Amino acid sequence: MLDKETVHDALEVMYDSLALSQTAFVAHFSQLTAIAKLDERGERARALLLEAIEVLRPARSVPFGSLEARSYDVLSLRYVENLPLPQVMSELCLSRRQVYRDLAEAEEKLAKVIGSWARGASDDSSADEAGAARPSDSLSDELASLATSVAPTHLLALVDEVFALLRPLADSFGTSLDLLRGEKTSDDVVLVDPAVLRQVLIVAMSTAIQSQPRGGVQVR
Repeated sequence: MLDKETVHDALEVMYDSLALSQTAFVAHFSQLTAIAKLDERGERARALLLEAIEVLRPARSVPFGSLEARSYDVLSLRYVENLPLPQVMSELCLSRRQVYRDLAEAEEKLAKVIGSWARGASDDSSADEAGAARPSDSLSDELASLATSVAPTHLLALVDEVFALLRPLADSFGTSLDLLRGEKTSDDVVLVDPAVLRQVLIVAMSTAIQSQPRGGVQVR
């Protein structure tokens, strides 16, 4: 399981490709460990971390330093811009204790985002090794890294699985996550690539969760 400490250790060496390539963080992604060159492995891991930080960017335009934007702002200043802690404190007009508190909370959210990706990747036994070794910096890249393997798929069961993966993330944002089943409760079987559909749902729903803090996300 990917925990906050593992993510923190990776963030601390994010711009040192060699050190990053050998962190415990990388071991959670087979598409990263499959890369033989350590510097390239580190670069791909850094791309993954940066993408995850972007997931925490507020969907709506909110003031810099506001509570809603705090997690994204503190991660961006400390790790993306690589600012020392005193400068982060100055930029956000916060005490050292508050910055540490905000960083811990932000890293916890980040771990849940990346953890859902790691679980989704580990569940995909049909991933193409060459494609999966590429950095996942967009939905298109993520989908391209999955092998096409169309098969009859229980749609409701797949959606329930994605809900279970993302519920901790929703809880951390105070966002309710509801599946509106309606009157029809049967599980439709559809002909689709389950790995691709799972990844689409994970990305779409995690984005929706970020855009509805203290609100609700409903899937019909």
